[in-house]
Amino acid sequence: MNISLQELLSIVGIKRVIWIDDLFEKGAAVSTAQDEIEIASTFAKFKAMELKPSHPALDGINVDDELEVWLEAYESAIAESSSARAEILGSLSAQLREKEAEEALPPEDDYGDGPLGEIVASLGNSVEPYGLTDWTQKQSAIKAALDGTTLVLIDREFKIGAESDQAGERILQELALEASLGCSLVMLTHSVSQREAEQLRETLSRSANIPIHRFAVMSKRTDEEASLTAVDNLRRSLRHLLVHKTCFSMAEKIAQSMKRAVEQAVKDLSDQSVYDLDHSVFQNSLDEGASETGVLARILLLRQRVTVDEQIAKDTFLIEQLIGLRKLRELDSLPVQEARPSVKPLLSAWRNDEVFDSRDRINFSHSPLACGDVFGKPDSNAVYVLLGPPCDLAVRKDGTRNLDEAFLVLAKRVSQSAEASSKEMNPQRFFKVPSILGEGEWRLDFLEWGSVSLRCLELVVFNQSGEMSFAASLQPPKILLPGWQKRFEETKQLVSLASATQSPKGMERLSLSGKVKNAAGKCPGNGQWRFEYSRVGRLRNPWAIAAYGAFTSYQTRSAFEHNFAKGLTSGLTGQ
Repeated sequence: MNISLQELLSIVGIKRVIWIDDLFEKGAAVSTAQDEIEIASTFAKFKAMELKPSHPALDGINVDDELEVWLEAYESAIAESSSARAEILGSLSAQLREKEAEEALPPEDDYGDGPLGEIVASLGNSVEPYGLTDWTQKQSAIKAALDGTTLVLIDREFKIGAESDQAGERILQELALEASLGCSLVMLTHSVSQREAEQLRETLSRSANIPIHRFAVMSKRTDEEASLTAVDNLRRSLRHLLVHKTCFSMAEKIAQSMKRAVEQAVKDLSDQSVYDLDHSVFQNSLDEGASETGVLARILLLRQRVTVDEQIAKDTFLIEQLIGLRKLRELDSLPVQEARPSVKPLLSAWRNDEVFDSRDRINFSHSPLACGDVFGKPDSNAVYVLLGPPCDLAVRKDGTRNLDEAFLVLAKRVSQSAEASSKEMNPQRFFKVPSILGEGEWRLDFLEWGSVSLRCLELVVFNQSGEMSFAASLQPPKILLPGWQKRFEETKQLVSLASATQSPKGMERLSLSGKVKNAAGKCPGNGQWRFEYSRVGRLRNPWAIAAYGAFTSYQTRSAFEHNFAKGLTSGLTGQ
């Protein structure tokens, strides 16, 4: 979608643009040999093409005039305005590209200052240009008026006489570290390509201790593989900036709302009747076999969610930021970033935590058996997921539960070849989950399952290692819920009778199904009983409950009578 730069800035809520660049330094238009060569080279190309400049300030120039006449006219024009140099070069650059396109000539490798002049010309009177001298003298007054609707463009490399100075980094650091200034900052540089701009942004953020969400980096170079204009590069840089800035702003506001919500909820709980607290947090929890800490966590998370929903809905500035970013994303897509091994995939790890609880997280706390618990063996890649009705799996405070058995369903990692072949199978047979152990996608196979004894499986609850074993000398973990303490004592009494010739009653085998391998229990020593499996994690809700629902639905599928007329084509109605 082609839109003007002013329309682009309007979309993202920018009303004022300040540009600090040596392009606008008074008296510095042709202050160095490099500048003179660049301008002379541009004019030489015009003369070689017999192309007359279209900019009004150069209207008196003829193609046959000597080069010195062109330079005199140019210097006379830029003496009248600090922004004229960039505007003229922008106009000249646009003419050259148009002519080169007509004659199929290759574009120049570097933007130089000409295409940047296109930005100046595009912005018109809305840009406020400052050279380094002007900025140094007026920065206090300028800073006082900066706000979230201001965009500040900062040149990184300033030419001071014949020398080059990266004064732009110092200006960027000053503006970025003043938290009260909500302006957007973009640094312009010749030192890197646009593809390398994001890496430079990360480097500057670390070296200068600048929050990365406060600024972006724009390259002045052309892209060798794609014809990107200066406006294209600025659009992409703004996209980088606004993604980080909007995400940080949202996260910060949500975090503040959550903090206030938790603090208020704790205060409100302390004001509640002791009888209500005892009944809700403790009695009801223990009656249902739930953890008291889990109930309190539910209450606090509930208050956080409600508070965040209410406050974010009223934050008009944040909503406007989101709308602007959404519109900007429609204009341009970010290229896929090349993988860098040094960067930790934090968001992927967090997503994994949303899907799967690690073995340490549930076993260290002696978490009760639950739908979604994952079991495996040290010498095997095969893992099984426990499925069953959550309410009936729960142990009540008297030590009873509604079920003696549940289901272990085989889970497999999906390979590319397996994924291709599974398209020819019944898709209802497999249930895909984002992650169980390690990276990649896994699936549960609803034809590979067996009924298992919960009495055997629950041995994992009593061990911090998650092993499915029990020793008569084992002491009950203090954190066990009352119902599980009763289960522990029952198990201890059964296992204490175990010997090489006698198995604990009801715990002889984990499963009678051939689908569950190595299901027989073993007695490695007097008063001990173990199985080869251990609890290696937990598939979290809603994936666990959804898997159970899909499993039961698949097992109760209808069986239709076979088509005894299959293969017959004559004598059929309608043919």
